[in-house]
Amino acid sequence: MPSICRILFTTFFLFTLGIFSGCSTGYIRIQSEPRDAKAILIEPTTGQETELGITPIEAVRPTDDAFTADLLIVEISKKGFKTERFWMPNTARFNHYSTTSLDVKLTEDIYNGSPDNLKKAWDKTITMLTEAQRLVNQRKFTLALAKVYQAMEGVGEFPQALHMIGSIQYIKGEHEKSKKVFQKILENNPDDPEAARMIRIIGGKTAKGDKKSPEPGTGLSP
Repeated sequence: MPSICRILFTTFFLFTLGIFSGCSTGYIRIQSEPRDAKAILIEPTTGQETELGITPIEAVRPTDDAFTADLLIVEISKKGFKTERFWMPNTARFNHYSTTSLDVKLTEDIYNGSPDNLKKAWDKTITMLTEAQRLVNQRKFTLALAKVYQAMEGVGEFPQALHMIGSIQYIKGEHEKSKKVFQKILENNPDDPEAARMIRIIGGKTAKGDKKSPEPGTGLSP
């Protein structure tokens, strides 16, 4: 679902409402990077769609009498990029003179709708995690962390990578950072026993003021 105010790691938008004299009703301007993206207006209660055009779009009147919701959805799409949705006020319904500007930076879709591309992305991720484990065994913890974060670039956060990050931070003695990672894991999966165990261990060390961590073994879990 679209959010009323959302800024993602590679998706940005600027949402401004400016008052202009001499306008007959509400208008919308849409800019996108890259250009030539398709913009659609959606009535959230009925699902009715109206095509606004191809970006950049200047001074288009976005609504008609069929759109009765106070908030509408703008969908921006382009082949090879992830489709994004944003909320915007139904300026025609409020019957005031205004122009809404939306600036969108689309994120490249590395999968491009292809199962083969998705498999390749995961194969690359697994290779990077294996390399991260090798670096941990060599006590190159900073390089190992960088490799895990690199592994997540193509597929986003997932439990195995977060467990590895939290464990490496624990081994480095960065207990508070490690605790936050394991807490994040539990937020998504409250039944994760390893994350719960690590939080108990870290809590005990923090209470004792112990900054020293055990030596890493063949695995990441202490």
